[in-house]
Amino acid sequence: MLYLSIPLALLVLVCGQLAARRHPHSVWWDPYIYAVVAPVFGFCVCFFTAPLIQAAVIFPPLLAWPYIRRYVRTFVPFSLLGLVIGYGFAFKSARETVEKYDELRDRHPYESMEERVPVPRLSDDPPAGVTAAHLDEFETNVESARHTWRTRSLRQLHEDRVRLFVNAPGFGALRNLTMGPTERSVSPEPRPDTPAQETPSPTPHDRCLSATDETDLLELHGKGSLDFVNPAGFGFVKDRNHVSGFLPHGFSETPAATSRWQVDRIELIGLLLHPEPVVYVSERLPSMTKVRDIPTRPLDEFEANGLVTLRRGGTLAVGTVESQARMLGALRSARQCVECHGGQRGDLLGAFSYTFRPINDKP
Repeated sequence: MLYLSIPLALLVLVCGQLAARRHPHSVWWDPYIYAVVAPVFGFCVCFFTAPLIQAAVIFPPLLAWPYIRRYVRTFVPFSLLGLVIGYGFAFKSARETVEKYDELRDRHPYESMEERVPVPRLSDDPPAGVTAAHLDEFETNVESARHTWRTRSLRQLHEDRVRLFVNAPGFGALRNLTMGPTERSVSPEPRPDTPAQETPSPTPHDRCLSATDETDLLELHGKGSLDFVNPAGFGFVKDRNHVSGFLPHGFSETPAATSRWQVDRIELIGLLLHPEPVVYVSERLPSMTKVRDIPTRPLDEFEANGLVTLRRGGTLAVGTVESQARMLGALRSARQCVECHGGQRGDLLGAFSYTFRPINDKP
Protein backbone atom coordinates (compact mmCIF):
# COMPACT_ATOMS: atom_id res chain seq x y z
CA MET A 1 0.00 0.00 0.00
CA LEU A 2 2.92 2.38 0.61
CA TYR A 3 4.06 2.06 -2.99
CA LEU A 4 0.54 2.53 -4.35
CA SER A 5 -0.12 5.55 -2.16
CA ILE A 6 2.97 7.48 -3.31
CA PRO A 7 1.60 8.36 -6.80
CA LEU A 8 -1.63 9.55 -5.17
CA ALA A 9 0.31 11.66 -2.70
CA LEU A 10 2.25 13.28 -5.56
CA LEU A 11 -1.02 13.89 -7.37
CA VAL A 12 -2.49 15.60 -4.31
CA LEU A 13 0.62 17.78 -4.03
CA VAL A 14 0.53 18.83 -7.69
CA CYS A 15 -3.21 19.47 -7.63
CA GLY A 16 -2.85 21.61 -4.54
CA GLN A 17 -0.32 23.73 -6.40
CA LEU A 18 -2.59 24.02 -9.45
CA ALA A 19 -5.58 24.98 -7.33
CA ALA A 20 -3.73 27.75 -5.44
CA ARG A 21 -3.60 30.31 -8.25
CA ARG A 22 -2.05 33.76 -7.97
CA HIS A 23 -4.00 36.99 -7.53
CA PRO A 24 -6.39 38.00 -9.03
CA HIS A 25 -7.54 34.50 -9.97
CA SER A 26 -9.80 32.59 -7.63
CA VAL A 27 -8.91 29.17 -6.28
CA TRP A 28 -9.25 26.59 -9.04
CA TRP A 29 -11.12 23.80 -7.30
CA ASP A 30 -11.54 21.50 -10.30
CA PRO A 31 -8.09 19.84 -10.02
CA TYR A 32 -8.57 19.34 -6.30
CA ILE A 33 -12.04 17.85 -6.68
CA TYR A 34 -11.47 15.63 -9.71
CA ALA A 35 -7.84 14.64 -9.22
CA VAL A 36 -7.79 14.40 -5.42
CA VAL A 37 -11.22 13.67 -4.00
CA ALA A 38 -12.16 11.21 -6.75
CA PRO A 39 -9.00 9.04 -6.52
CA VAL A 40 -8.93 9.09 -2.72
CA PHE A 41 -12.61 8.37 -2.14
CA GLY A 42 -13.59 6.71 -5.37
CA PHE A 43 -11.62 3.47 -5.29
CA CYS A 44 -13.91 0.49 -4.86
CA VAL A 45 -11.20 -1.73 -3.44
CA CYS A 46 -8.50 0.38 -1.76
CA PHE A 47 -8.69 3.15 0.80
CA PHE A 48 -5.45 5.15 1.01
CA THR A 49 -5.05 6.76 4.43
CA ALA A 50 -1.95 8.91 3.96
CA PRO A 51 -3.15 10.78 0.81
CA LEU A 52 -6.53 11.26 2.47
CA ILE A 53 -4.93 12.98 5.47
CA GLN A 54 -2.71 14.99 3.13
CA ALA A 55 -5.73 16.21 1.17
CA ALA A 56 -7.55 17.09 4.39
CA VAL A 57 -4.56 19.13 5.65
CA ILE A 58 -4.27 21.29 2.52
CA PHE A 59 -8.02 21.89 2.26
CA PRO A 60 -8.22 24.69 4.90
CA PRO A 61 -5.25 26.62 3.42
CA LEU A 62 -6.93 26.40 0.02
CA LEU A 63 -10.11 27.90 1.47
CA ALA A 64 -8.09 30.70 3.01
CA TRP A 65 -5.76 31.12 0.03
CA PRO A 66 -7.56 34.21 -1.46
CA TYR A 67 -6.87 36.03 1.83
CA ILE A 68 -3.36 34.81 2.66
CA ARG A 69 -1.73 34.71 -0.77
CA ARG A 70 -0.82 38.39 -0.49
CA TYR A 71 1.39 37.42 2.46
CA VAL A 72 2.65 34.07 1.16
CA ARG A 73 4.32 33.90 -2.23
CA THR A 74 3.74 30.16 -2.86
CA PHE A 75 1.48 27.34 -1.71
CA VAL A 76 4.43 24.92 -1.54
CA PRO A 77 4.81 25.05 2.28
CA PHE A 78 1.17 24.03 2.75
CA SER A 79 1.50 21.22 0.21
CA LEU A 80 4.64 19.91 1.91
CA LEU A 81 3.00 20.28 5.33
CA GLY A 82 0.14 18.06 4.14
CA LEU A 83 2.61 15.51 2.80
CA VAL A 84 4.61 15.46 6.05
CA ILE A 85 1.55 15.20 8.30
CA GLY A 86 -0.10 12.53 6.13
CA TYR A 87 2.94 10.27 5.98
CA GLY A 88 4.03 11.12 9.53
CA PHE A 89 0.75 9.71 10.77
CA ALA A 90 1.04 6.76 8.37
CA PHE A 91 4.57 5.86 9.51
CA LYS A 92 3.59 6.14 13.19
CA SER A 93 0.57 3.90 12.63
CA ALA A 94 2.66 1.45 10.57
CA ARG A 95 5.29 1.28 13.32
CA GLU A 96 2.63 0.43 15.89
CA THR A 97 1.37 -2.30 13.57
CA VAL A 98 4.89 -3.69 13.13
CA GLU A 99 5.34 -3.78 16.93
CA LYS A 100 2.18 -5.86 17.18
CA TYR A 101 3.62 -8.25 14.58
CA ASP A 102 6.84 -8.45 16.61
CA GLU A 103 4.86 -9.44 19.70
CA LEU A 104 2.95 -12.01 17.67
CA ARG A 105 6.22 -13.35 16.27
CA ASP A 106 7.59 -13.75 19.80
CA ARG A 107 4.55 -15.84 20.73
CA HIS A 108 4.91 -18.02 17.62
CA PRO A 109 8.69 -18.18 17.07
CA TYR A 110 10.80 -20.34 14.85
CA GLU A 111 12.05 -23.52 16.50
CA SER A 112 14.61 -26.09 15.44
CA MET A 113 13.69 -29.73 14.90
CA GLU A 114 17.28 -30.97 15.32
CA GLU A 115 16.75 -32.41 18.81
CA ARG A 116 12.99 -32.79 18.67
CA VAL A 117 13.00 -34.95 15.54
CA PRO A 118 16.11 -37.13 15.07
CA VAL A 119 17.25 -37.83 11.53
CA PRO A 120 16.01 -41.29 10.41
CA ARG A 121 18.44 -44.12 9.96
CA LEU A 122 19.16 -45.06 6.38
CA SER A 123 16.30 -46.88 4.67
CA ASP A 124 17.04 -50.49 3.68
CA ASP A 125 15.14 -50.46 0.41
CA PRO A 126 13.51 -47.62 -1.57
CA PRO A 127 9.71 -47.70 -1.91
CA ALA A 128 8.45 -49.81 -4.78
CA GLY A 129 5.23 -51.42 -6.00
CA VAL A 130 2.31 -51.08 -3.58
CA THR A 131 4.46 -49.13 -1.13
CA ALA A 132 5.41 -46.54 -3.75
CA ALA A 133 1.78 -46.12 -4.84
CA HIS A 134 0.66 -45.80 -1.24
CA LEU A 135 3.35 -43.18 -0.55
CA ASP A 136 2.40 -41.21 -3.67
CA GLU A 137 -1.24 -41.12 -2.60
CA PHE A 138 -0.27 -40.17 0.95
CA GLU A 139 1.87 -37.25 -0.31
CA THR A 140 -1.00 -35.98 -2.46
CA ASN A 141 -3.35 -36.01 0.53
CA VAL A 142 -0.78 -34.32 2.77
CA GLU A 143 -0.11 -31.59 0.21
CA SER A 144 -3.81 -30.76 -0.21
CA ALA A 145 -4.33 -30.59 3.57
CA ARG A 146 -1.20 -28.74 4.72
CA HIS A 147 -1.75 -25.41 2.96
CA THR A 148 -4.11 -23.56 5.28
CA TRP A 149 -4.72 -19.90 6.09
CA ARG A 150 -2.70 -20.53 9.27
CA THR A 151 0.30 -21.72 7.24
CA ARG A 152 0.14 -18.65 5.00
CA SER A 153 -0.19 -16.34 8.02
CA LEU A 154 2.83 -17.89 9.77
CA ARG A 155 4.91 -17.63 6.59
CA GLN A 156 3.85 -14.01 6.16
CA LEU A 157 4.64 -13.23 9.81
CA HIS A 158 8.21 -14.56 9.61
CA GLU A 159 9.23 -14.09 5.99
CA ASP A 160 7.38 -10.99 4.73
CA ARG A 161 8.43 -8.33 7.24
CA VAL A 162 9.03 -5.64 4.62
CA ARG A 163 5.74 -6.40 2.90
CA LEU A 164 3.91 -6.28 6.23
CA PHE A 165 5.37 -2.80 6.84
CA VAL A 166 4.52 -1.31 3.44
CA ASN A 167 1.04 -2.86 3.60
CA ALA A 168 0.34 -1.57 7.11
CA PRO A 169 -3.12 0.02 7.46
CA GLY A 170 -1.48 3.43 8.08
CA PHE A 171 -0.58 3.68 4.40
CA GLY A 172 -3.89 2.28 3.22
CA ALA A 173 -6.04 -0.79 3.40
CA LEU A 174 -8.09 -3.12 1.29
CA ARG A 175 -11.71 -2.59 2.19
CA ASN A 176 -13.18 -5.26 4.47
CA LEU A 177 -9.98 -7.31 4.46
CA THR A 178 -7.37 -7.81 7.18
CA MET A 179 -4.00 -7.17 5.58
CA GLY A 180 -1.69 -9.03 7.96
CA PRO A 181 -1.55 -12.03 10.28
CA THR A 182 -3.47 -11.95 13.56
CA GLU A 183 -3.50 -14.09 16.68
CA ARG A 184 -6.59 -15.79 15.35
CA SER A 185 -5.09 -16.53 11.93
CA VAL A 186 -1.89 -18.11 13.34
CA SER A 187 -3.61 -20.12 16.10
CA PRO A 188 -4.46 -23.76 15.31
CA GLU A 189 -8.02 -24.93 14.92
CA PRO A 190 -9.22 -26.85 17.99
CA ARG A 191 -8.70 -30.60 17.60
CA PRO A 192 -10.37 -33.38 19.62
CA ASP A 193 -8.35 -34.92 22.41
CA THR A 194 -6.63 -38.17 21.54
CA PRO A 195 -9.28 -40.86 22.16
CA ALA A 196 -8.86 -43.43 24.92
CA GLN A 197 -8.53 -47.11 24.07
CA GLU A 198 -8.76 -50.31 26.07
CA THR A 199 -6.40 -53.25 26.22
CA PRO A 200 -7.93 -55.89 23.93
CA SER A 201 -8.93 -59.22 25.41
CA PRO A 202 -8.48 -62.20 23.05
CA THR A 203 -11.83 -63.43 21.79
CA PRO A 204 -11.84 -66.73 19.87
CA HIS A 205 -13.08 -66.41 16.29
CA ASP A 206 -12.56 -68.25 13.05
CA ARG A 207 -11.60 -65.26 10.91
CA CYS A 208 -8.11 -64.35 9.80
CA LEU A 209 -6.71 -61.38 7.97
CA SER A 210 -5.99 -62.34 4.39
CA ALA A 211 -4.90 -60.96 1.06
CA THR A 212 -8.55 -60.15 0.25
CA ASP A 213 -8.49 -57.57 3.05
CA GLU A 214 -5.38 -55.79 1.75
CA THR A 215 -7.15 -53.00 -0.16
CA ASP A 216 -9.43 -52.15 2.76
CA LEU A 217 -6.58 -52.35 5.26
CA LEU A 218 -4.36 -50.10 3.12
CA GLU A 219 -7.16 -47.54 3.00
CA LEU A 220 -7.70 -47.80 6.77
CA HIS A 221 -3.98 -47.40 7.42
CA GLY A 222 -3.67 -44.51 4.95
CA LYS A 223 -6.54 -42.52 6.45
CA GLY A 224 -5.34 -43.27 9.96
CA SER A 225 -1.80 -42.15 9.11
CA LEU A 226 -3.10 -38.92 7.59
CA ASP A 227 -5.13 -38.22 10.74
CA PHE A 228 -2.10 -38.99 12.92
CA VAL A 229 0.26 -36.80 10.88
CA ASN A 230 -2.28 -33.92 10.81
CA PRO A 231 -0.87 -31.87 7.89
CA ALA A 232 -2.85 -28.81 9.00
CA GLY A 233 -0.69 -28.83 12.13
CA PHE A 234 2.63 -28.60 10.26
CA GLY A 235 2.66 -24.82 10.54
CA PHE A 236 5.18 -23.02 8.35
CA VAL A 237 8.34 -24.97 7.55
CA LYS A 238 11.18 -22.93 6.07
CA ASP A 239 13.74 -25.63 6.77
CA ARG A 240 14.62 -28.14 9.49
CA ASN A 241 15.98 -25.40 11.76
CA HIS A 242 13.19 -22.90 11.13
CA VAL A 243 9.71 -24.25 11.85
CA SER A 244 6.88 -22.18 13.30
CA GLY A 245 3.58 -23.44 14.67
CA PHE A 246 4.28 -27.18 14.46
CA LEU A 247 1.81 -29.36 16.41
CA PRO A 248 2.76 -32.84 17.66
CA HIS A 249 1.35 -35.70 15.62
CA GLY A 250 -1.51 -37.67 17.11
CA PHE A 251 -4.82 -39.37 16.36
CA SER A 252 -8.04 -37.39 16.68
CA GLU A 253 -10.27 -40.42 16.17
CA THR A 254 -10.18 -44.20 15.86
CA PRO A 255 -9.76 -45.23 12.20
CA ALA A 256 -13.04 -46.28 10.62
CA ALA A 257 -13.77 -49.99 10.35
CA THR A 258 -13.54 -51.95 7.13
CA SER A 259 -16.37 -54.21 5.96
CA ARG A 260 -14.91 -57.10 8.03
CA TRP A 261 -12.71 -55.61 10.71
CA GLN A 262 -12.66 -52.84 13.25
CA VAL A 263 -9.72 -51.49 15.19
CA ASP A 264 -9.42 -52.83 18.73
CA ARG A 265 -6.13 -51.13 19.61
CA ILE A 266 -3.26 -49.21 18.00
CA GLU A 267 0.22 -48.82 19.42
CA LEU A 268 3.08 -46.79 18.00
CA ILE A 269 6.41 -48.44 17.27
CA GLY A 270 9.20 -45.90 17.67
CA LEU A 271 12.45 -46.19 15.72
CA LEU A 272 14.10 -42.80 16.23
CA LEU A 273 14.30 -41.84 19.90
CA HIS A 274 15.70 -45.09 21.32
CA PRO A 275 18.71 -47.24 20.42
CA GLU A 276 16.40 -50.17 19.66
CA PRO A 277 12.79 -50.23 18.38
CA VAL A 278 10.22 -49.86 21.18
CA VAL A 279 6.44 -49.82 21.48
CA TYR A 280 4.88 -46.87 23.28
CA VAL A 281 2.31 -48.07 25.81
CA SER A 282 -0.60 -45.71 26.41
CA GLU A 283 -4.24 -45.83 27.39
CA ARG A 284 -4.93 -43.52 24.48
CA LEU A 285 -4.40 -43.75 20.75
CA PRO A 286 -0.83 -42.88 19.73
CA SER A 287 0.24 -39.27 20.12
CA MET A 288 3.66 -37.61 19.97
CA THR A 289 2.77 -35.13 22.72
CA LYS A 290 5.41 -35.55 25.46
CA VAL A 291 6.39 -38.81 23.77
CA ARG A 292 9.65 -39.03 25.72
CA ASP A 293 7.61 -39.45 28.92
CA ILE A 294 5.45 -42.31 27.59
CA PRO A 295 6.43 -45.76 28.96
CA THR A 296 7.67 -48.30 26.44
CA ARG A 297 7.95 -52.06 26.02
CA PRO A 298 10.03 -54.27 23.74
CA LEU A 299 8.57 -55.52 20.48
CA ASP A 300 6.79 -58.86 20.68
CA GLU A 301 7.59 -61.62 18.20
CA PHE A 302 4.93 -60.61 15.67
CA GLU A 303 6.04 -56.96 15.73
CA ALA A 304 9.70 -57.89 15.38
CA ASN A 305 9.01 -60.11 12.37
CA GLY A 306 6.63 -57.57 10.85
CA LEU A 307 9.22 -54.81 11.21
CA VAL A 308 11.61 -56.89 9.10
CA THR A 309 8.95 -56.93 6.35
CA LEU A 310 8.52 -53.14 6.57
CA ARG A 311 12.29 -52.55 6.48
CA ARG A 312 12.42 -54.53 3.25
CA GLY A 313 10.03 -52.07 1.63
CA GLY A 314 6.60 -53.40 2.64
CA THR A 315 3.70 -51.25 3.80
CA LEU A 316 1.69 -53.87 5.75
CA ALA A 317 2.51 -57.05 7.65
CA VAL A 318 -0.49 -59.11 8.79
CA GLY A 319 -0.99 -62.25 10.88
CA THR A 320 -2.95 -63.95 13.66
CA VAL A 321 -1.47 -64.31 17.14
CA GLU A 322 -3.35 -66.14 19.92
CA SER A 323 -6.75 -65.60 18.28
CA GLN A 324 -5.96 -61.94 17.63
CA ALA A 325 -5.83 -60.40 14.16
CA ARG A 326 -2.66 -58.30 14.04
CA MET A 327 -1.14 -55.90 11.53
CA LEU A 328 1.84 -53.60 11.27
CA GLY A 329 1.54 -50.52 9.06
CA ALA A 330 4.59 -48.55 7.97
CA LEU A 331 5.01 -44.84 8.66
CA ARG A 332 7.31 -43.66 5.90
CA SER A 333 8.81 -40.25 5.30
CA ALA A 334 6.88 -38.44 2.60
CA ARG A 335 8.62 -35.60 0.81
CA GLN A 336 6.82 -33.15 3.12
CA CYS A 337 8.15 -35.04 6.15
CA VAL A 338 11.75 -34.72 4.96
CA GLU A 339 11.54 -30.95 5.52
CA CYS A 340 11.46 -31.51 9.30
CA HIS A 341 12.79 -35.05 9.76
CA GLY A 342 15.70 -34.85 7.37
CA GLY A 343 16.83 -38.09 5.76
CA GLN A 344 15.26 -39.05 2.47
CA ARG A 345 11.87 -39.81 1.02
CA GLY A 346 10.68 -43.31 1.90
CA ASP A 347 12.68 -43.65 5.14
CA LEU A 348 10.89 -45.75 7.74
CA LEU A 349 10.04 -43.38 10.60
CA GLY A 350 7.96 -45.81 12.64
CA ALA A 351 4.98 -48.12 12.42
CA PHE A 352 1.54 -48.72 13.88
CA SER A 353 0.86 -52.03 15.57
CA TYR A 354 -2.85 -52.78 15.06
CA THR A 355 -5.08 -55.30 16.78
CA PHE A 356 -8.43 -56.01 15.10
CA ARG A 357 -11.61 -57.82 15.95
CA PRO A 358 -14.29 -59.05 13.52
CA ILE A 359 -16.86 -56.40 12.76
CA ASN A 360 -19.73 -58.42 14.27
CA ASP A 361 -17.95 -59.21 17.56
CA LYS A 362 -18.83 -57.36 20.74
CA PRO A 363 -15.98 -55.75 22.68
